[in-house]
Amino acid sequence: MIKLFEQSSSDEANIKDGGFIFQAILNYDLKWSIVDGHVNIDQNNINGYLNQVDIFPDMKFIEGHATLAYVTLSEVNLLKRKFDLASEAIKRIINPAYAQEMAGEISTVPPSQDTPQPATGDISQSEQVNEVVYTTKLTSAQIKEINDKYFNGSIINIRLMANDIVLREVSTSGIDSGNPSITLKLSTGMVDTLDGKAINSWNNIKVNIDGPTGSFIITNESNPKISEILVYDSVDNTNELIFRTILPSVSLDFRGDKVSIDKYSNRSTEVSVRSTIDFDNLFNIEEAPKQVDEPIEGEDLDSTGSNDLDTLNRNK
Repeated sequence: MIKLFEQSSSDEANIKDGGFIFQAILNYDLKWSIVDGHVNIDQNNINGYLNQVDIFPDMKFIEGHATLAYVTLSEVNLLKRKFDLASEAIKRIINPAYAQEMAGEISTVPPSQDTPQPATGDISQSEQVNEVVYTTKLTSAQIKEINDKYFNGSIINIRLMANDIVLREVSTSGIDSGNPSITLKLSTGMVDTLDGKAINSWNNIKVNIDGPTGSFIITNESNPKISEILVYDSVDNTNELIFRTILPSVSLDFRGDKVSIDKYSNRSTEVSVRSTIDFDNLFNIEEAPKQVDEPIEGEDLDSTGSNDLDTLNRNK
């Protein structure tokens, strides 16, 4: 862990379930290869780097731990299948002739003339969303025959890099426990704002491919865009945003002092009745707008008209 932040309390402190809000910024670096058209993966080449963690509300934490984890892909065969699906998308993107045959069409491009360019023969376009879906209705024997035709004897090296990916979620850990924990998943935790400004984490993800026909890069500006590549998983019967699926989650565990639940939760619940959490600016202390609330019955405001948690705690 490079940087650990504990943020100050504000008038937007309360979370309705009495939990913590976690925000993490991570980098990823994954490497694997496709040998003879089949995935070769070493888990030692799956790496993540935690740049920064923010926790709200502010408490005195003694220590913290971060662990990369495949929460829903804990079984080896499940993880392998997802990398198979990602590799299948890559094979079709870099080899149009292979993609065409996998779509059940007769290829007119000899393998020797292949160049690394986006595949088009197997892409089905949705009218409602601008996404591409890679699937096939071929038998296992047909798939093996086509795979051997185009990739037997070949090695394709792949590196997926993701920088400054922002994940944010609310934990179910009670504030009174003093030991918050959460697992930040890309499927539910990727956000589109940071410090009150719009972001697109997909723009920071790219796949570098080095194969026998040359090099290719998949980004959010390539065709197809990395954020729009869906691969059909027949086992789960779902379409996967596969280059998000194969990035691991991060589990965060902190240990601190226990506090009275009334100090952070019950009292702040009264405040939250009249306020909405501004997630966009929650961890942007300098830019966060000041909010002034009308007093509720039996509550005193300080001279500034503010009733943030620090003021409320002093008045108790």
